[in-house]
Amino acid sequence: MYSFGRVMFHLLTLIVPWHDINEYNIVQRIQRGEVIPRPEISKATSNVTDAQWNHIEQCWSIHPSIRPSAFEAMGFLKREQEALKQDSLAGPLNVLLFGETGVGKSAIINLIVGNDVVETSPDAEPCTLQHPSHEVNLRDRSFKLWEVSSIDSMGFFRASFTKQRLKTSYNKLYKDEGVYLLLYCMRGSRAQRALIRDYKFFTDVVGSSVTVAGGVKVAAVVTNLEDYPTDMDRWWVKNKDNLESLGMRFTAHACITSLPDHPNASPAIRARRHRSKQAIRSLIYNSYQAGAKAPHSSSPAPTV
Repeated sequence: MYSFGRVMFHLLTLIVPWHDINEYNIVQRIQRGEVIPRPEISKATSNVTDAQWNHIEQCWSIHPSIRPSAFEAMGFLKREQEALKQDSLAGPLNVLLFGETGVGKSAIINLIVGNDVVETSPDAEPCTLQHPSHEVNLRDRSFKLWEVSSIDSMGFFRASFTKQRLKTSYNKLYKDEGVYLLLYCMRGSRAQRALIRDYKFFTDVVGSSVTVAGGVKVAAVVTNLEDYPTDMDRWWVKNKDNLESLGMRFTAHACITSLPDHPNASPAIRARRHRSKQAIRSLIYNSYQAGAKAPHSSSPAPTV
């Protein structure tokens, strides 16, 4: 446990304990009961909390009876991990939109935000997460929306290089800020077997982040349903089993139209667009509210 305190000191302060003296003198100082003083506040040490420092001092106490047990140290680390998790939830939660070229990811973002914040045009390059994100507030939470370009129109070598760049960008975002929700977008009019290639690209990019216990949730967004003959959500009832047979599984779904809110559109189309906005905004917020238990219906909750 004494060594664990030294390791904590090194990791939190970026300072090697007693780096400026030899091993013989280190042993003498320890035997005399000398301790390393808490470093002055600096850029490297400003985030070391009082609780963390107290734990370090207990670990390297000259009296073994004062040092925490391994069980107590594990409890401390779990509390620290939970505190970090709560801090990460304080800022905007990252939501990524995947899908083939032409599925209308830009239009979906505009629908969620409620304004034309993204120009609805073919997928922009490069295929990374460097292009601007768009924030939206849903009730008491803020979400950051990222549009991920597709590679389905690229040649083999260019697609391979671009996919690797995207995987690097995704892994960095996942590690640094966390990824809260993935929205896989597909056209309701698209032949479902033709979706497999693009879905494989999607799973290659996100990797194990969605398969580990408590991993990132994946929800389906089915678009281009403005002319669907019955209630849009009936599309999911009809096609869910077939998607699962193709290996495409989702924790939640929304069946929508993302057509612009044109004043000359028919009342039926405008009503479908309004319902679509409610459905996808509720999907995002309810996934946050439910935590690990994601909703399984896109039927809109109270307007957010």
